[in-house]
Amino acid sequence: MAVRTTGMIAVLATALIFGFIGGVLGHRWADGGALQAAPPARVVPAAAGPSSFAAVAAAVIPTVVNIDTVSYQRAVSPFDSIFGRGFREEAPLYRTTGGGSGFIVRQDGIIVTNHHVIDTAAQITVTLADGRQLPGRVLGSDRVADLAIVKIDAAGLPVAALGDSSRLHPGDWSIAIGNPFGFDHTVTAGVISALGRPIYVERENRRYPNLIQTDAMINQGNSGGPLINSAGEVVGINTAIFAAGPAAAPIGFAIPINDAKHVIQTLVTRGKVSRSWIGVSVVNVTPGIAQAYRLPVRQGVIVRRPVEGGPAWRAGLQPMDIIETMNGKPVTDRGQFLYDINVVPAGSQLHFEIRRLEGERWQSRRISITTTEMPES
Repeated sequence: MAVRTTGMIAVLATALIFGFIGGVLGHRWADGGALQAAPPARVVPAAAGPSSFAAVAAAVIPTVVNIDTVSYQRAVSPFDSIFGRGFREEAPLYRTTGGGSGFIVRQDGIIVTNHHVIDTAAQITVTLADGRQLPGRVLGSDRVADLAIVKIDAAGLPVAALGDSSRLHPGDWSIAIGNPFGFDHTVTAGVISALGRPIYVERENRRYPNLIQTDAMINQGNSGGPLINSAGEVVGINTAIFAAGPAAAPIGFAIPINDAKHVIQTLVTRGKVSRSWIGVSVVNVTPGIAQAYRLPVRQGVIVRRPVEGGPAWRAGLQPMDIIETMNGKPVTDRGQFLYDINVVPAGSQLHFEIRRLEGERWQSRRISITTTEMPES
């Protein structure tokens, strides 16, 4: 009994000591020496999040489709680049398969996907969520935006709701639905990691100036599928991944749906998107090139050649001209430079500041070029 009493006294004493320490730590001394209560720490309540995305997934999955493609390509020989393909007999065709995802935007079978999913496809098969397999045909495609419209003959199909990507913020929930590696209607969830990411895919020579970055798992086969918010609205079109290595988790990227809406509508009604051009091929100014040719600048693009008869040729642009600015904006990258020209309306006047070698001196000049619609070739 004494042991118990001693233990109780020790507990009470310890409680008093820690109560005193806690009280001291919870107060601060005023200038006059009086003890005052410190203001409570500001606590930001955590935003309430869904405990499950099951209802959202169930609503959207019926609008997501699997797209399988068959392409036929000719074998490429290293001798083609040396002697030309005409040097040997025509190479045989070989069959390749590919695929991706898409989502239905109109009840009569209008499906949105990526251009790179159906590019070169000779045969397209669309598999609906209910298991039906239907042949698809391309209504329109745009390589610059990496968007395409596939049509299937069906009616009364469920339609995906399009959201507003301008309302996205880093940290918002994001859900990807698609067919990675052929596993149809796979659902992954994460958050919006960043907005406005510029990405260049070197293998395809394709530039994306404004992508949504997400940590929702996206893999091969997700391309063309929807990135949705917690309300079940499509806010992006999954299009690219980046992985530092085989063991690294890939980072996913999606085209903002607001960037895609006009292109989608134009492809449905016209089958193509008019793109501007000035008819010029350029290369980046690099430190090596700048040093080798003793250039007066360290950034910009160098004109290789203007296309004869094109807008740049008619305006007097010449080989070896260095383009420094376009409409007052510094030119730093070939891909971005050509993209910025592509997306302005045909008939736009663009103003350039250039450097031209005249004799032994580089002279500054200004030149204006009016864009025209890019020819089909």
